[in-house]
Amino acid sequence: MENPELYYEYLYRAIQWGVEYIDVELWLPEDIRQRLFQRRGNSRIMSAFHDFSGTFRWPSTHAQQVYAESRKYADIIKMITIINDHHENFELEYFRSKMRAEYPDSPPFSGVNMGETGQFSRTLNRVFTPITHPLLPIVAAPGQMSASEINAALALLGQLPKKTIWGITSPSFRSWVPQAPFYEKCFNELGLPHHFAVVERQPNNITSMEAWCNQKNFGGAYLSPPISWTSLLKHSPFFASLNQGKGPELTEAARVIGTVDTIVVKTGSSSSASSAPPSIPSSPRNYDAFNNYTPGASILPANTSLVLDNASWRGILSALTRDLAPSAYFGRSAVVLASSGDDAASVMFALRALRIGKIYTVGFRTPSALAREGPAIEPFNSLESLQRARMVGDDAAPFVIVSALGPEKSNLVGMLIRVFGANGRGGSNNTRKVFLDLADTAGIRKGGDPSIVAEQSGFSAYGSADTAAFTTVETLRLLVGQNVPYSFVRLASGRSLF
Repeated sequence: MENPELYYEYLYRAIQWGVEYIDVELWLPEDIRQRLFQRRGNSRIMSAFHDFSGTFRWPSTHAQQVYAESRKYADIIKMITIINDHHENFELEYFRSKMRAEYPDSPPFSGVNMGETGQFSRTLNRVFTPITHPLLPIVAAPGQMSASEINAALALLGQLPKKTIWGITSPSFRSWVPQAPFYEKCFNELGLPHHFAVVERQPNNITSMEAWCNQKNFGGAYLSPPISWTSLLKHSPFFASLNQGKGPELTEAARVIGTVDTIVVKTGSSSSASSAPPSIPSSPRNYDAFNNYTPGASILPANTSLVLDNASWRGILSALTRDLAPSAYFGRSAVVLASSGDDAASVMFALRALRIGKIYTVGFRTPSALAREGPAIEPFNSLESLQRARMVGDDAAPFVIVSALGPEKSNLVGMLIRVFGANGRGGSNNTRKVFLDLADTAGIRKGGDPSIVAEQSGFSAYGSADTAAFTTVETLRLLVGQNVPYSFVRLASGRSLF
């Protein structure tokens, strides 16, 4: 505190290292706070105010002055205090709403009261709430709660309504049904009250999904196998009628990839919702005069919309960046093997997000949307093209190989791995090349396990179990807005981490 410039030196070093969130105490001189904010790069500055005296009062003029000063150089405003009485939690909530009204363009506000008396404020704070975990030996601050405890408290307060989340599968994908226990375990780990169930839709009958998705307590769904979003809108009157006939919202990933594997429920402001109790439908338009259900008519709450998304590409990207930074792939080349463009689309989108420079394709025609909006693409259509790719310099040679081929084509995958893995390294920086196998490990392989071949050829190999676990993590993040660690999903599935 005697040398503020030393604070600046250390905090600016954190910016140079790419630290995501940096606490900048409000007591630091304004010129230091201003310089850090202006030079923050991709880091986010949290203007931090702490008062441990026990005399701080949220309704005071001083509290408003602290807030006004904090917002000058902040991406997030953080105010932490110690209180003596439970009613001060309600004073904080009034302060939170008042500041939101008076400064609508302010950065997000994280306000928390410390100690057991202030735990109620931790359940209501929606921005950057510090949490602990039961397995930690001590809490980092008085009154800290786990994510499970906060969610359980919100559920008791009626702030986290119980929803039904579906896993919608088909007869040919019954092998995916064991994923259901993962979701139940993850909900329990997070303390979420939601109910999860796996249901089976009939092949070529998309309208059968309407009965599950068109419910007032619908909390979202994952689809296995994925469904073409164009087919969904074409054959489902319910989905086509959403958003005043414009259809559900569509993310860029779902649009470009062409398939949907996650349906997310997006809730807007409740101010425009009907004043009728939740148990009473605000409009009975989905029933005819004889009280029969009318397909296609929405009974979703008035302030609710559905978002069609694709989580599989996120799982692939997370698997590829498990041990490497995304920058390791920048400008490099990749090889993608698949039997069809649909099988390769998620892989291609993930590689585009990693800013891969060039993609060599084997076994499929690149979807037009990805061909227009992605890196350079060259199909391997002859031995000559394969030889050309092999003869380029180390930095231009394929750095990552992703196979979406079935296990019956393992011999072809192994051959390509041997061709491009002869040197065993990914270039001058001595980074190992990467192989990702998306084949179902339950299938019968012909020609050996490509992952073993990859390891022997100098690759870092990842399998479908890694991608499935990461996809589960990303799907849960989309459905419930909270993070479950990859390690927990792997252990919950009965597999080791390594």
